[in-house]
Amino acid sequence: MFNPLKKSKMDKILKSVSDAQNNIKAIENQMFNVELQPLMVADPMFKVVDTFGIFKSEGGNQLGVIGKRFAPTQPMQVFEAFLDAIRDYGLAPEKLKFVEINGGSKVRFSIPLTEVSFTNIRGVKDTTIVTLNLQIGFDGKTKTSMFLTTLRLVCTNGAKKVFTEFQTSFKNVKGNLGKIVGMTDDVIKCGSQVTALKQLYVAMNKAEINEDTKALYLKRVFDFELAKYGDYSKQRQNNIDLIMNSVDLEINRSGATLFGLYNGVTHYTNHVMKTENADSLYTGTGLSWNTKAEKVALQLL
Repeated sequence: MFNPLKKSKMDKILKSVSDAQNNIKAIENQMFNVELQPLMVADPMFKVVDTFGIFKSEGGNQLGVIGKRFAPTQPMQVFEAFLDAIRDYGLAPEKLKFVEINGGSKVRFSIPLTEVSFTNIRGVKDTTIVTLNLQIGFDGKTKTSMFLTTLRLVCTNGAKKVFTEFQTSFKNVKGNLGKIVGMTDDVIKCGSQVTALKQLYVAMNKAEINEDTKALYLKRVFDFELAKYGDYSKQRQNNIDLIMNSVDLEINRSGATLFGLYNGVTHYTNHVMKTENADSLYTGTGLSWNTKAEKVALQLL
């Protein structure tokens, strides 16, 4: 007998498989290989020793300057290993994303893991999307690494989670390519990492604060004292005002807690702070402030 429910379920499975195949193909079409080229100067008086530029194989501007120990980690190698790992974990390949940063000097694969939700002290459901990321650097400075990021839906504050621990983190030097295969174990760790994240948020939400705690937190994160506001330059005062606007907004929205304070900082770094680095939240000043904000919150718990 024909069962419309079974057909509907099968249609969804087939669509998911098709979407995954199409997404994988689209990402593969964006892949590029990299190679090293020795750097030279036109004047024979000067010599460049054991220094290379790393380029996309099809040419273009250099992605970075590196030494002879650098061994390029080809994006396709990492993509194939990451794809196997997320499939083993049961994640949906159709949701996998790929992005080039700074013209390809860094590339990042990302896939949403789950949502973390709890009721904040205001009695409002607070939901954060947790995403798994794998990043490769060709600039000579950025490691190949795996990390979690969060996006809080109520305010679209994003942050890299620095307390998460993964073994997939290594410099791109000779002999390290074999470490790529170990990322499957790291993906398996995601469940415990997400659980730890939710526990942290719930604990921060329960940690109520007063004006003294707020002042101490901001002093440790931004190195200013609210009691000495009048002693600062006008430019410094303007910057403090912007930070305090973000903090007050989030405390009004989330409650007078460490969770509200922390999100005040992430609101500032996401929506107010001016920077020329579009990837600031992951590799620049935004990451630095968010990291400090998280560490100070942990200290005050």
